[in-house]
Amino acid sequence: MFGMMVQSEINSIVKSGAAGSRCTTQDSCVGEIITKKGRCNESTYILPPRHIVWLVSKETYDLDETVTGITTLRTTWTKKGILTLTVGIVDPGWNGPLSTAVINFSSTDFYIEKGQPFFRTAFFRHPSVAGTNGYKRQVIDRDKYISDVQAEAGLFDDTFLTFNTLVPEVAKEIFKIPRFGAWAAWFAVGAAILGLLGAFTAPAIATAYGMAGEIAAKDERLKSLEQRITTLETDLMIGGASESSPQIDPSVATNSDGAVAAKDEPQPAPK
Repeated sequence: MFGMMVQSEINSIVKSGAAGSRCTTQDSCVGEIITKKGRCNESTYILPPRHIVWLVSKETYDLDETVTGITTLRTTWTKKGILTLTVGIVDPGWNGPLSTAVINFSSTDFYIEKGQPFFRTAFFRHPSVAGTNGYKRQVIDRDKYISDVQAEAGLFDDTFLTFNTLVPEVAKEIFKIPRFGAWAAWFAVGAAILGLLGAFTAPAIATAYGMAGEIAAKDERLKSLEQRITTLETDLMIGGASESSPQIDPSVATNSDGAVAAKDEPQPAPK
């Protein structure tokens, strides 16, 4: 029957090592711990933040031409910030252990113990691929396999990129460069800072200058309005005074008693 294999079928694939079968998956346990310096002989290894280490399974798996495996890192590891670089497919015809490189992306040390489950693998039964292009029966010698993993580990550094620890390390390297290079680096940093300040302050200065011009124009309009109001008040006062003063008809005169005297008119000639 084709499809995902269950526990009874998976047990026939595991040829050596601990029996960590679940209902539909197989747990692989840590058999070897390999660093850039070589194999770890201790039963427990402390993986610091941003460090990388290689793990080889204690189990050996024997897949025939009708079985393919899919491997992932256990979620109990990933939830603690441990990620892997090399999970994926276990090809048909593989006969050997499984391995991967794990990196500590957390901010605390992670303890790895030999015999601790780290992989989960699901196996699938399918039609035979024997005789097809790409199929190859691979029987792996365990000691040679571990040596090959150790050689691959030597190609990597002990640490991996993490921003909060990478910045201080880069800063230290900058201070190690020659004096001329250091001055050039600081000049570049200063130029970048000035560029940023210019980008932020230029619009602000332009805005302030424009506001100052608007305020000056409004002040001039206000002064003009005040002057017009003053002129209008003066005109109103003069006009009011003119209306309240009596108008004397030049044709009418008053005597010393204030009585109105008629204007001299020609008297009729005596008869």
